[in-house]
Amino acid sequence: MGQAAQFALSKNAQVGIIALSLALAPAMRDAGCYAAVPDHLYEPLPQGFVVTRRGADKPLAAAFAAFMTSAEAASILQRHGLEPFVVSPP
Repeated sequence: MGQAAQFALSKNAQVGIIALSLALAPAMRDAGCYAAVPDHLYEPLPQGFVVTRRGADKPLAAAFAAFMTSAEAASILQRHGLEPFVVSPP
């Protein structure tokens, strides 16, 4: 989807199907208009983050994970067209 956004932004395409988060980004938002595809027309594409074994004992990785599952991060993600993260057990 990133390449479709690049084509639309560079005017090498008149239309593109891109992630809502890309459509809401300042560069795309200011370049034209968008229409959200109705939810019933596609299967959701789950996204997430992971803390690797190597990062499991790193304070910065723990802080990042804690932030990404916070109410503040949920608000930011939703503003950019993304769903908040739900933590699953290890």
